[in-house]
Amino acid sequence: MKETIYWVDESPRIVKRRFQDMPKMKKIILAVMLFSTVISFTAPFLRT
Repeated sequence: MKETIYWVDESPRIVKRRFQDMPKMKKIILAVMLFSTVISFTAPFLRT
C-alpha cells in the first residue's frame, strides 16, 4: 500500500517498467481512463 503513495514520485523509467509488468487487462483499463480524460479536456476546444 505504501508504494502506491510514492508512485507519482518515481522516475518515468521505473513507472514505465511497472506499467509493463501490469496485467494486460489493467493496462487496457488505464489506457481507456487516460483516453476518456483527454477527450473530456479537448472536447470543448474542438467544438469552437
